[in-house]
Amino acid sequence: MDNRESPHIEEIDLDNTLKKPQPKKSVFSTALKGIALVVGLFFLGNLIGSLTNIQNTESFQTQYNTTSSQPAAEIPTTLTEAQTTTAAVSETETSAEATEPSTTLPTTTKDTTPDTKEEILELFNKSAAKIKKKATGVICNYEDYTYNEELSDYPAALNIVARPLINKYLVRDDIPKEYTDTETIKKEYPVKGKSWVSKLTVSDIASAECKEKKGKYEIVLKLLYSKDPEESKGVAAVMNPLALEDIQEKAPIVKECSVEYYDCTVSCTIEKKSKNMIYAKYTQPTVITFTAQGLRERQGVFAFTSESEYVIEY
Repeated sequence: MDNRESPHIEEIDLDNTLKKPQPKKSVFSTALKGIALVVGLFFLGNLIGSLTNIQNTESFQTQYNTTSSQPAAEIPTTLTEAQTTTAAVSETETSAEATEPSTTLPTTTKDTTPDTKEEILELFNKSAAKIKKKATGVICNYEDYTYNEELSDYPAALNIVARPLINKYLVRDDIPKEYTDTETIKKEYPVKGKSWVSKLTVSDIASAECKEKKGKYEIVLKLLYSKDPEESKGVAAVMNPLALEDIQEKAPIVKECSVEYYDCTVSCTIEKKSKNMIYAKYTQPTVITFTAQGLRERQGVFAFTSESEYVIEY
């Protein structure tokens, strides 16, 4: 037997060895595994997406026949360049139409109603000229003479003459008078005894008004103040003027006089289509300043208003 000492063999306690704690896993190793997993999932997703895109592209090409021999320009897209341009132009035009004011004028009916003195007077004179030339009949509806006491002023001694004149002549006659022949119409229609009806000029009138109503023109002419007008001038151009002999016929004691006219008006109705005057009314306020010769000479003022209305037929 060898005298060398046998090497000591240490006994191993398996139970204790097994019970010893195992070494912990490295944190770095765990992180690497996680990153690898994420990267793997990312590449997997890209791969699936690529396959899907390839499938969609093939489907799109199959639907629109991109493999055919048609030129690429004929292949429609969601919105081609031409469509984009057209849409832009259309939008611009629509915007311009919306912002620019319309230059189209509304359709209107031409107004032919005279509105100036010249136009109204021209219509009146032309229409009046037909009365004593073409009228087949004239009816005087009434004649009214009204005494104006407020403007009258004369000596009480003259009442002996004035009162009978007032009672006899300054009255209203409502009995219509009809004139059916040309000569009688010329004699009785203003201006009485003349072959014409009006010679008015713009310088004779203060105002002129014309309104259209139901196919007719209604005219009102207001005349300017006039004193002792000459024949066919001023008020005497359309109304019955008074002369000294006319007054002397009713009051012989009047030696001389002066006659003034104020606020005189002529109203009439004229048919728009025929231009025939079918109605007229004359209003004539008058003031007579006179000298009467009796036992001695006396002065006075006598005022009245005459009004007459006519209907004209053709």
